[in-house]
Amino acid sequence: MLAFTISFDNTSASLFWRPAGVETMPMQILSMLKISISPEINALGTVMILVTVGIPLLGGLIIQSLTKLSRRGETREEVQ
Repeated sequence: MLAFTISFDNTSASLFWRPAGVETMPMQILSMLKISISPEINALGTVMILVTVGIPLLGGLIIQSLTKLSRRGETREEVQ
């Protein structure tokens, strides 16, 4: 996930360091933008934003629920 995010920041580096025959997502988007702005680019941008925001939020919710469960277990053990 971190490499994916960093690759969007370094499109020029991705252009020069990619192996032959490999098309990275930032380079694909850049080539699509050179032709025209299509609904596919807008949809891809929306999906990328949702994934980028959704995964950390989901992870935070999971961690929060796990800590609540562990605290409930600790309080039950103290009562007994």
